[in-house]
Amino acid sequence: MIYGYKKLSRLDDWEEIVGIGKWKEKHSAYELAHKWLGAKGFPPQVRNSFKRSNLPVFQSLSVENLFVEHPTFLGTRKAPSYTDIMVHCRNLDKQLLVLGVEGKVDEPFGDTVCKWIKNGGSSILPTRERRLKFIEEILGLPFHGEPKLRYQLIHRTASVVLEASLYRAVAAVVLVHSFAKHPETDERNWQDFKAFLSVIKAEPTDKNTFTRPINLGPDHNVKTYFIWISDECS
Repeated sequence: MIYGYKKLSRLDDWEEIVGIGKWKEKHSAYELAHKWLGAKGFPPQVRNSFKRSNLPVFQSLSVENLFVEHPTFLGTRKAPSYTDIMVHCRNLDKQLLVLGVEGKVDEPFGDTVCKWIKNGGSSILPTRERRLKFIEEILGLPFHGEPKLRYQLIHRTASVVLEASLYRAVAAVVLVHSFAKHPETDERNWQDFKAFLSVIKAEPTDKNTFTRPINLGPDHNVKTYFIWISDECS
């Protein structure tokens, strides 16, 4: 099943969830909807990456539920992190996995941590500092000293790890689904993604290839994988 705040059966339903401002051809929300709703499961590029991994935990995965614009509260009830698609799926052994999908066409990964925590100003905002500390506790990693990291990658990862922990999933996957139209913007986002993975010690070998799992979460008990999927616009 595919859900927003209601069951989504058609592209029009998906558009209603993401909002007309984001619903534009060759933009991430539009491209994700066409790929995932049309596939009635995993899109071909995603499914093939699971197969190529040869990892037992990913074998014979089937989608149980998709949640579009899924909110995760990070320490407070204000300003939740909205994951483009949060996927609950099960493998051959009926184990639950949680997959968080972040779509990209030519959009960047937002502000760096240094800029975000000051909201573009000259001083750190206490509310944002508290949120970053909450995320650091969730992931068990420090990010204050990493000025070039993109905040969106950090809070999206925390959202997926929290969801996996909540449902006691056997693994979490953070997936960037890229539909870049221009090589230079694709490369910019790819370098930002690699910089983030380098800090958390999960460097990839290449695009469309899973990282080795790292243990995240407050008790370091969530086995977490990362992958960048390169795809074409619908």
